Amino acid sequence: MRKILLLFTIFFILNPVVYAQNVDPHYQEKANFICTQIKESPSFNYEDYFSSEFIQQIPYEMMIDILQDLYLNFGSCAKAHFTDTSNKLKRFHLELTNQIFAKASIALEENEPYKISGFLFNGVSDRKIQIKSWKDLIEVGEQAGGLFSATLKNYSSQENSYEIQGSQFQALASGFKLYILGSLLNKIETKNLSWQQEFPIQPKWKSLPSGIMHTWPDGQRISIKDYAKFMISISDNTATDHLLHIIGRTYIESQLAHMRNSFFSMNTPFLSTMEMFKIKWALPLEKIHAFIAAEVKEKRSTLQELSSIPNEMIGKNGVPMDKPAFIRQIEWFASTNDMCEVMKWIKNKTEKLNDPTALDILAVNTPFAHVGADSHWSYAGYKGGSEPGVLTMTYLLKSKENTWGCLSMALNDEANGISQYLFFDIVEKTLRFSESQI
Repeated sequence: MRKILLLFTIFFILNPVVYAQNVDPHYQEKANFICTQIKESPSFNYEDYFSSEFIQQIPYEMMIDILQDLYLNFGSCAKAHFTDTSNKLKRFHLELTNQIFAKASIALEENEPYKISGFLFNGVSDRKIQIKSWKDLIEVGEQAGGLFSATLKNYSSQENSYEIQGSQFQALASGFKLYILGSLLNKIETKNLSWQQEFPIQPKWKSLPSGIMHTWPDGQRISIKDYAKFMISISDNTATDHLLHIIGRTYIESQLAHMRNSFFSMNTPFLSTMEMFKIKWALPLEKIHAFIAAEVKEKRSTLQELSSIPNEMIGKNGVPMDKPAFIRQIEWFASTNDMCEVMKWIKNKTEKLNDPTALDILAVNTPFAHVGADSHWSYAGYKGGSEPGVLTMTYLLKSKENTWGCLSMALNDEANGISQYLFFDIVEKTLRFSESQI
């Protein structure tokens, strides 16, 4: 989204960034080239600078979008500084305006003309923002635009737990998939389902991206474990809708309160992803408003009618798909407190079952939360969600001292899109603060 967050400026003495010395001039040349292309209308001969293997993976249009989006959000690039050249994929900063820098990594082919064979854009960081205390986060949140909430929970210590509007309901986007995972654990506990059971892909349960399973052939048999893994790790919507129907919509609804969701009535009926696509972007506007105002029984009746609407009608009802659309009315809802509760519920259930599968699935993709010898964390699990006007990120965390906790952050803005770049920066810095509390 083009509109960025309005962030509270926190003044402090900047810690000096240590830049690498004796950088290979070929790497510096290519990094400088990337810097020059962060402008309103980037344009260059792709084949002159990037390897054929890279071009096969990343279309030219995608690269142009990244460079242009950086410019539109943060202005032009002044200089490229390398920060770590010890690995083949070398890390560098692109100095943008107003003390903001983009983080990136680059690799080159070994022979002339040393084309770029690898390039990763790793987000942005605003040096004016430090989160060394919960008060710092409160000040940032007050100026974030939209409705900001956050919960940091040490499951063993109330003193080390904090919240900012932690009881306020928020649209979750794909964060709701935690409730499907939790309901699945109940079905596994009662032996109605097992991780190894296989169910065929059904065309009537296919959805739209995110994910890849919608491209797989009808009838292909997939295990419950793989449906869950794809649902959580890459937020696959088709995997999600299959699990919702296999487990049962009304069963999931019946479990929401048990999993400490405070807004279970707002989540009834519990929508599939395809149903949300069709309600928001295929129904005529008057029917959308009628759905919002309807009682649960009438809403269920509308859901039955959606199957007759061709998927090709999605995006043709005049409601823009690139702007916030009914995010406080047609969505899945929870507070950040609720999200930390469902993470705790899943953790406790896996311990009761003596089966770490669900925790393993949550640990596949954990942005910014690193586990390893040099990390504070011995475990990290994650589920996030995003759509125009909605961002949520929730972590289940375990320190090397065996203390469990959670960080959940959410931002809803009905009027404007949200800058993922700076929200991610805030979350990453809050995670670092969390190390002192969990």
